[in-house]
Amino acid sequence: MKMSMKKTMKTTMKIMAAMAVMMGFAFNAMGQSNTDNDAIAGKAQVLQAMEVTKQVDLDFGMVSQGSAKTIGLTNNVTGTPNLGTQTTGRFLVSAAAGTNVNLTFTTPTNLVYDVNNLPIGTYVCGYANDNAYTSNSVSFGAPGTVTKDIISFPTNDVGSSVNGVYVFIGATVSPTSNQAVGSYTANITLTATYN
Repeated sequence: MKMSMKKTMKTTMKIMAAMAVMMGFAFNAMGQSNTDNDAIAGKAQVLQAMEVTKQVDLDFGMVSQGSAKTIGLTNNVTGTPNLGTQTTGRFLVSAAAGTNVNLTFTTPTNLVYDVNNLPIGTYVCGYANDNAYTSNSVSFGAPGTVTKDIISFPTNDVGSSVNGVYVFIGATVSPTSNQAVGSYTANITLTATYN
């Protein structure tokens, strides 16, 4: 009887030891995480604000009936009268250096005085780092909305504008032989956007 009790105690101890080991594994398993995490950074690079500023109107000055007159990108004039009052149109565009910039011109087909139209067309445009046009001429033909790209906007400080370029526009007016006398005008709009 003593022996049997001893044996039972031994067996009970073994069972309890086994249970303790199993419970240890269970607690250990419960202590291990079933979730994990990591983090990425939210980032943004703020670009210089895009700015377009009118500088000089595209002004044909005096125009003769029946005589076409053209103003090019270097203030060069073809046609008469050439009295020195005419100017190539010019804008200043500011943007972040190295960015892609779209330049979109919205150009009229006529200058207008009262109910009279003076045809304007054969536009040319270009841009340069200086306020006198020297290079990068781009011809874009018929009037209307036309987009040109500056693939990599240059680093070019212009006065208080950081990274600016001058954008020039010229065109041709074609008055009829009986064009109504008056002062004709219309808006030429340049829109610059990051691409």
